[in-house]
Amino acid sequence: MSGKFPNFIWRKFILLSWVFLFSCSETNLPDQAIEIFEKNQTMQSDDEVSSDEIIRSSDGLQFTKKPDENNQSETVGLTKEGKVSFEGKFKDGKPHGTWITFFPDGRPRWKGNKKEGLSHGPYIMWYPNGKKKMEGSYENGQKEGLSTIWHINGEKWKEQKHKLGKPVGIWKTWNDQGVLTEEINHDAIPSVTNID
Repeated sequence: MSGKFPNFIWRKFILLSWVFLFSCSETNLPDQAIEIFEKNQTMQSDDEVSSDEIIRSSDGLQFTKKPDENNQSETVGLTKEGKVSFEGKFKDGKPHGTWITFFPDGRPRWKGNKKEGLSHGPYIMWYPNGKKKMEGSYENGQKEGLSTIWHINGEKWKEQKHKLGKPVGIWKTWNDQGVLTEEINHDAIPSVTNID
C-alpha cells in the first residue's frame, strides 16, 4: 500500500473543509449589525457602510435582513451605544416567532413569542439583576392562563389568571416576606356598569 490516500477520501476531505469553512465564516445578524454600526461611527455620514442583504432603519439603530422566499426575516435593534437592545423575527412584515429584549448590560429583559404581530405563547420577564420578574402566557395578543410575578428578592408577589384577556379566578398577593396579604375572587365580582 502506497502512502497516498485514495481519491474519494481527498474529495470528502475537501468537501468537509469547505463546509466547515463556510459554516464558521457565516456571522449572525447581531454581529453584522454591530460591525456596520461601529464602522459607521468612525466614518463620515456620507460614507455609510451597509449590506445588500441588510436593511438599516432611518435612525441607524435597527437592522433587518431582507425577507427570504417565505417572506420571513430577522431583525435586531441596537442602543445608541451599539449594544443589542432586541432581536426578533418577521413574517409578512409582522413580528412572528421568538422576540427578546435586553438590558444595557446584555442580560435578557423580556422573551416571548409573536404570531402575526401579536404576543402569543409563553413569555418571561427579568429584573436587571437577572432574577425572574414575571412569567405567563398570551393567546392572540391577550393574557391567557396563570401569570406569576415575583418581588426582586425572589419571593412570590402575585398570581393572576386570565381567560381571553379578562381576569378570572382567585388572584393572590404576597408581601416581600412571603406572607399572603390579599385574595380577590374575580369570578364572584359583579360586572361594573358606568352610569352617566
